[in-house]
Amino acid sequence: MNMRGRRRTCCLPVLLIGPLLILAATAAFADDLVATGNLRFVTASFMTLRLADGRVIDARLPKKGPLAAASLVAQYRLGDRLQIVCTPIRPHFDEAANRSHQLELAHVEYVRGPTPDELLGVRASLSWQQGQNLLKPSALLVPEPTPAAPALPAGFDAIRKVNLARIEAFPSFLADETATRWRKPKGATEWQRVDTIESEISFQGARAIRGKVRINGKSWQSSSPWLPGPNWGLGFGTDLQPLFYPHCVNEFAAAGEETVRGQPLRVFSFRSPQDGCFGPGTIGYQQYAAEHRGRIFVDRENNVVQVEHEDVGTPPDLGAGSTIVLLWEPVSIGATTHLLPASLDWVWRGDQNGDMWRVHAEYRNHHHFETGVTIRPEKTPSQRK
Repeated sequence: MNMRGRRRTCCLPVLLIGPLLILAATAAFADDLVATGNLRFVTASFMTLRLADGRVIDARLPKKGPLAAASLVAQYRLGDRLQIVCTPIRPHFDEAANRSHQLELAHVEYVRGPTPDELLGVRASLSWQQGQNLLKPSALLVPEPTPAAPALPAGFDAIRKVNLARIEAFPSFLADETATRWRKPKGATEWQRVDTIESEISFQGARAIRGKVRINGKSWQSSSPWLPGPNWGLGFGTDLQPLFYPHCVNEFAAAGEETVRGQPLRVFSFRSPQDGCFGPGTIGYQQYAAEHRGRIFVDRENNVVQVEHEDVGTPPDLGAGSTIVLLWEPVSIGATTHLLPASLDWVWRGDQNGDMWRVHAEYRNHHHFETGVTIRPEKTPSQRK
């Protein structure tokens, strides 16, 4: 990949690591972008190209002409090797894609058909892509490999069963979120507090939506769901799914026991492969679904009550990656108790400038949609008097 063409100025607003997103500062975009890779996805509004190192480039499509979606899918198939030229544009939020496009396709040239390995890489990356792909299948017939299922630790099937049932029964509710953001500039030794954000989170099963946002006490509204500055994901449901869904090929290993918040918990380490179920991180016009490694903490009822993981192997020019810790606590609604989001800690270990970011968020005053009854965290035995 290289840059050439006219000098332009554009924002580079998004970095998303797995379920997390950062809005970077406005920066100068250099020249038009030229890239060679394999065509992987086309919708009515945008296309994506997969490069040799696994990263994916996103570009908006013109509505008419030879570069519109209809023309592309008539000429090219999934995996075709193309060279594209893209023009930087002012970020344009695409509601259907839930992201901002920062490039527009300006030129495309056919290079050749895909190799078997390239086609398999494209197919693997489509596992995390949302939406309908308009591309026809490749003319190259390459069977999908059938990886052997990793051996599971003793008793892990029961843990999977309990947490899959928990995902399906995850209630819809509202919660108040209070988050503080810090930044540590390159070379600094101390974190610098940036701001505090208060919002109401609507949890609808595994999906979550942020609303009624206030930044340092002032109301903030936008047509985009993303906040200005570093964003953190609400991955309490979406971090359980990639761990336990049957089609997600993860490796687990017993890692002993730890006492956390006065509660003895079993610990398991895990590894999720590149292009696995955790999905991609996004910086600007690029996406990369890195390998994930981490640990889960399991209570006596086989519920996961804490998840910690980091992305591994992110290309250096996309930053040093991130770590995240998610915590659930028991919350009572009348006679029913649910494990619901309690707190989130996220650290982006280094952006393109070498700066680090940190977010700590807490979730309180959970209440149900239908009844509007306020629910409170259930006390642990040590807290009861």
